[in-house]
Amino acid sequence: MAVRPSGRYGDIVIDKGLVTHFNEKPLNSGGWINGGFMVFNTKKVLDYLWADDNLIFERESIPAIVKDKQLSVFPYEGFWLGMDTPREYQILNDMWNSGQAPWKIW
Repeated sequence: MAVRPSGRYGDIVIDKGLVTHFNEKPLNSGGWINGGFMVFNTKKVLDYLWADDNLIFERESIPAIVKDKQLSVFPYEGFWLGMDTPREYQILNDMWNSGQAPWKIW
């Protein structure tokens, strides 16, 4: 799943010492990132795993899969926020507890 996350900080444009534009937490201008959800064909992905205690899937296996043109993507434009830090954990839990969780569709 590919996502376009919001930036961590607000974005400003400066002209001659004055802020001419402010955008709070804009979408990542770098484009798409790995949203962390992956589905694999088990028989094929095993070709990209090898017996090495130091194998890092994202650094070695995924680039090899890409090189072989075996990686497809589902571009997702909806709400997404990583939960990699205590701060993000708190934000997501606060959203859930306040009833403002955009991912809750039931």
